[in-house]
Amino acid sequence: MYKGHAETAAAMGLSSMVATTTIDTLVQQIGWVPEFVKIDVEGAESKVLQGASQLALAQKTWFMVEMHSPPELPMIENARLILEWANNARYQVWYMRDAVLLDKPEVIASRGKCHLLFMPEGTPYPDTLRAIPQRSFLPKSV
Repeated sequence: MYKGHAETAAAMGLSSMVATTTIDTLVQQIGWVPEFVKIDVEGAESKVLQGASQLALAQKTWFMVEMHSPPELPMIENARLILEWANNARYQVWYMRDAVLLDKPEVIASRGKCHLLFMPEGTPYPDTLRAIPQRSFLPKSV
């Protein structure tokens, strides 16, 4: 979506248009509500979340979002957009690095990317996630 996150492909003219759909459309077609959705879309996070607004109404799904800051969309503006969506959807946004509620876009404005957890309002941050240090390796077995 953003050339700034695909500099090599853009310079070589290797981009192409692909068919897209929304999460809401997928949920409607499949007929069930997912408990967890992972979003990693290199700067288009607010657009994907807009396409999950009906899903959010069910208040059952957690969204883990890898947030990016392409040159065309500074992190502070991207953060404003996702916080606005969360407010309208009655979701709270947790900044996973510090396990704190994200209530102002300025908190992550200097980040190039970060990880956020969206949960219905009133859902406490999971203690199991709080106990995992940033950049730690996955366990060899579960």
